[in-house]
Amino acid sequence: MAAKNSILSEHYFHNEQAAYEFVEARLWPHGPACPKCGVIGNSVKLNGKSTRIGVYKCRENLAREARLMTDENYSYIMVGKEFAEHGIVRHMHKEYVSKDHPEVHTNTIEGFFSVFKRGMKGVYQHCAHNHLHRYLAEFDFRYNNRKALGVEDSERADKLLKGVVGKRLTYQTTAQ
Repeated sequence: MAAKNSILSEHYFHNEQAAYEFVEARLWPHGPACPKCGVIGNSVKLNGKSTRIGVYKCRENLAREARLMTDENYSYIMVGKEFAEHGIVRHMHKEYVSKDHPEVHTNTIEGFFSVFKRGMKGVYQHCAHNHLHRYLAEFDFRYNNRKALGVEDSERADKLLKGVVGKRLTYQTTAQ
């Protein structure tokens, strides 16, 4: 009787890219589906140097009238054409604020993302995909109601309490 190979010897357990491809094929047999809007195949795979494998951005959740500010990564050039304006900073040339348009920079989003990453790794340590929007909303609230913007603790607490009026959170609603 021949010995059966362990599933752990499969190639996708030994290569991160192959592992993501295996999981994505099982999760999305017809193409990536946006968890927010449910649209299939309208997501763009992000391929930046510092982007982890398997990150997609759905184009349905973007406000076309917005002004997009990015670095010079080629993948942003095509996406930028879908917006009212697209400001670019050239990090490769040590430009972090546009010399022509000083209001164009990526510092705000980089600062927000830094706080978000520290909070997720240091406080929560795990986030289920279907709850990501809740964690982002919490950090959005914190960021937009911080002391640096003149919002004191008591004022922030009042704003928080006003946000729960008329809402009821049950296990069933969080499990969706």
